[in-house]
Amino acid sequence: MYMEKKVNLVKWKAIGMIGITILMLCSCGGGSQQRGDSGAGEGTASSGAAAGRLTEGKVQEETDLDIGECHYEWIRYCREGEGIRILGLRTEEDILVIPAEFRGYPVHSIGGSNEEMDPAGVLAEDHIVYSYMKKLLPWNRGSKNCLKKIIVSEGIRKIVGTGFAWVMADEVVLPESLAYIDEFSFTDSRVGKVAVQSKTARLENFAFSSSHMKEIELPDDFQGEIGLECFLQSSLETFQWPAIEMKRGIFSYNIFRNCKNLKEITFLENQKKIEISDEEFINCPKLKSLTFPATTGEVRPWPLCG
Repeated sequence: MYMEKKVNLVKWKAIGMIGITILMLCSCGGGSQQRGDSGAGEGTASSGAAAGRLTEGKVQEETDLDIGECHYEWIRYCREGEGIRILGLRTEEDILVIPAEFRGYPVHSIGGSNEEMDPAGVLAEDHIVYSYMKKLLPWNRGSKNCLKKIIVSEGIRKIVGTGFAWVMADEVVLPESLAYIDEFSFTDSRVGKVAVQSKTARLENFAFSSSHMKEIELPDDFQGEIGLECFLQSSLETFQWPAIEMKRGIFSYNIFRNCKNLKEITFLENQKKIEISDEEFINCPKLKSLTFPATTGEVRPWPLCG
């Protein structure tokens, strides 16, 4: 009887040890899985970063990834609240599609500050900004790689900072959802044409200044805003002024100054009054004509003072 109890005791101890071992193995496996999930939140294509695990405010990069039906070589992005801001994106294709969604978050804006593009602080002095930033190429694969088209997907609302500065593309198509183009967003860009589909976008001061853009297309019923010196020193050749309804009529203030390739400006029908700054066309040597429809009520210069 005693021996039987002893055998049973040993038996139960052995079972207990096996149980503890199984629990330890499960615990280790779970811990390993948990660390794997945490690593995925850092955001490389191979780690399978998922919605809800991206660190807010942290600029991250991934390579060799698929977004929707498109394949990309590289992306730089940052999660902001419940959305994503894309700072750079490269593809091997001739057409670059900037997606409306990434990692389960909507993409709400494009672009970044100099600090985000240059965390080492090389851009601390203004005089080296342009020469250095050209080497970053956030949208092109190389200095000789000019894209045929960049399509910004519907749903994206803002281009901020130096969003498309130094980009090289034959055409950039901007969506109806776009509300804002920041100052210097297209500085020194090599873009032939920009097609703005939004009827209410704000084109901020200097948005296209010093760009090589030859043509910008706005909806005929565009009701947005065109900021001070928006096209300053750009390569713009022709411009059709949209039918912006304003209490004082159209008001143009040095928007086209130093546009040396500008040849013609056409105004749309039924403008009650068009006011133009008396310095508007300084250094526009190729400008040959301003076309005012017969339905235009009044055209007059707007003096800078008084």
